Amino acid sequence: HIMLNLPSAGYTTEEGAIDDRNNYANYTIPREFQGVGFLIGKFVVRRSSTTYTYNPSTGYLDLRGYFPNNTAGGGSGSSGITDFTQLIDTPSSYAGFGGKFLAVTTGETGIEFIDTPEEPYSNGVREVTGNATMGKEEYLNVNATTATITVAPFTIGQQKVITKTLATGTITVVFEGVVFDGDNSFTLTELNEQATIKRVNDETWVVTRNMYV
Repeated sequence: HIMLNLPSAGYTTEEGAIDDRNNYANYTIPREFQGVGFLIGKFVVRRSSTTYTYNPSTGYLDLRGYFPNNTAGGGSGSSGITDFTQLIDTPSSYAGFGGKFLAVTTGETGIEFIDTPEEPYSNGVREVTGNATMGKEEYLNVNATTATITVAPFTIGQQKVITKTLATGTITVVFEGVVFDGDNSFTLTELNEQATIKRVNDETWVVTRNMYV
């Protein structure tokens, strides 16, 4: 189907009709064609009494690629969405999200900003040179003379291994969100001293310390 919309009024000059400052042009698409219909072009026709004339060199505007307005008029129509944040399934603003990453939402219905993903570790080994939180990695090598390593809660039955790789200094290991009867931390002071931490159940954590050669 090809549909022709007539303007709501006219102009006395061709230039005025092309510019359409009063928004007489009608770019609407009938409801039954919305989603499949699209704009093709705008034609400026001059009527003089019963005579109609059309100048194809100046009286035609290509509207392909434009989106129709919701109401009549609007100059040459809308050029559509030009910013990512204008989409309905994306964040509405960039403010406060500098350095963040994009990811599909949990419900798989849109996009959201998330914190920077953890760096991949070779064979589950992570190297750090200062304070750090031990998360998904299985092995953590601490290349620092002084640092505090926070062990976040992990799955029961799993174990984590922390190794002090320098000869001097003290590495303090602290358990996050875990309350013990005694101290909530321990230290590593020797070169290649290694601590293996195993979570047996909600209340039992086993720490084995040895020298790694």
